[in-house]
Amino acid sequence: MMRHFTTVICILKNDGKILILKRSEKSRTNPGKWSGVAGEVEGGATPEETVYKEIEEETGIMRKDVRLVHVGKPLMIRREDAEVVVTPFLCNVKEASKVRLNWEHTEYNWINPREFSTYDTVPRFDEVLRALNLLT
Repeated sequence: MMRHFTTVICILKNDGKILILKRSEKSRTNPGKWSGVAGEVEGGATPEETVYKEIEEETGIMRKDVRLVHVGKPLMIRREDAEVVVTPFLCNVKEASKVRLNWEHTEYNWINPREFSTYDTVPRFDEVLRALNLLT
């Protein structure tokens, strides 16, 4: 049976660079791939509430240090087992040095958005960057 759910992906930006995170081999989806902060919208939470929760869980960056800049048009991603609506968010963060990863990621890097193609990213990551006006 096809599963339907909603997720968010958030690109954190500081001083013209974006944060990308390498997903742990323990991750259910896209292990070993680079992405932004991401998570499923659960328990009646809104996508925006989910973004702030996931940022704190995955990077240790507190909500007070994050400013929402833009919400992109949601993307529909069809997988063999699911249809997923992904809402992209762009947030500025005060300090790039505050990143503390949890178990979901093994590495992080602050990059120029155009450098993303040199990384093995999750599917359609380029579309997320375009939806947030980070690529032309």
